[in-house]
Amino acid sequence: DKEDSDIFFYKKKIDFNNSIFTLTGTGSHYSKLFLYLYSIGIYCSNIPNKTNNHDYTNQILNDGTNKIIMLKFYRNIDILSMISILNDAFIKRIDVEQDKNRLIKENILHFEWILKKTIPNGLKQNDELIFEWNNNKINIYIGLNNVQLNKSHLVFSSDKTKQNLVPSNFLKKLGDIEDEDLCKLIFNCYLDKYSITPNLKYSIHKFVLDI
Repeated sequence: DKEDSDIFFYKKKIDFNNSIFTLTGTGSHYSKLFLYLYSIGIYCSNIPNKTNNHDYTNQILNDGTNKIIMLKFYRNIDILSMISILNDAFIKRIDVEQDKNRLIKENILHFEWILKKTIPNGLKQNDELIFEWNNNKINIYIGLNNVQLNKSHLVFSSDKTKQNLVPSNFLKKLGDIEDEDLCKLIFNCYLDKYSITPNLKYSIHKFVLDI
């Protein structure tokens, strides 16, 4: 229904761990049944340079600066389903049979264990899940919504805008994993040419051109 597909309003700039990040693109991820599951915003500490080839996502992935993927949920989702979505994206991007991928496979299991252990009751509507790529470490945060939203909260109106701002919840760190390859893998799921949120790539292109 229309209300479930309306996006949240991402703040243009956020102060995260004493660093300023700029919103660089937004999108949505939907299930195989075409139900919108979550909205996504990507924040960068360094905005991509405008180039003739417009390869902005590659710049984001390889510029070595801190960046954030921020997910905001339209509907409830149990944690095993969320892990399954991510795991399906992971296995399409690594060869699990190659021994050289042993460490990243172990760290994927660790990453999934953190989510299962720290979010046993799943993600609720309006919760926020954040992946921060800081140097060679992926930091995982959650913002838990304590207010049950109704459809009127998900439609555009001036009096609801503040309630729909992202991030809106107090963020708590769940854990971290130091592995540059895992950082790249998680961000590739959203930014490479097989992105699970392809509208995000279009949005990044538009955001950069409009800056």
